[in-house]
Amino acid sequence: MAKFYRHKNGIGWLKITWLELVDYSENPYPVCDECLKDLIGYSNITLIPLLNQAYCPECGKKVLPRMKNYEEDRPIAKRREEFYKNYFGIKEDRPAATGTASSKTIYGQSTNHDSNCQDTEGGV
Repeated sequence: MAKFYRHKNGIGWLKITWLELVDYSENPYPVCDECLKDLIGYSNITLIPLLNQAYCPECGKKVLPRMKNYEEDRPIAKRREEFYKNYFGIKEDRPAATGTASSKTIYGQSTNHDSNCQDTEGGV
């Protein structure tokens, strides 16, 4: 089941399975958009709405922290995040853990850059 997270840099991302990616993209042989590794069988693919790209777990851990939360990209990011959350049936952001960014701080004010990712399962 797809889950939405927000990285400490303010970038929204989803953790999805390869079957969810196949269902969405209608591509029966998905590959990582960074290293081109076959994603068949993965249950922890990183999907970044702002980029419309999917990554294997290793590349997701490298790409996500490098991204910048530019003000001019925020309207695009917000639309794409809402699209993916609607598509995957995610009702709202996962509850913000102490010290993490919420969508209010991302789209309304500044982000706490010292906070950690909301993924408590050791993901990206």
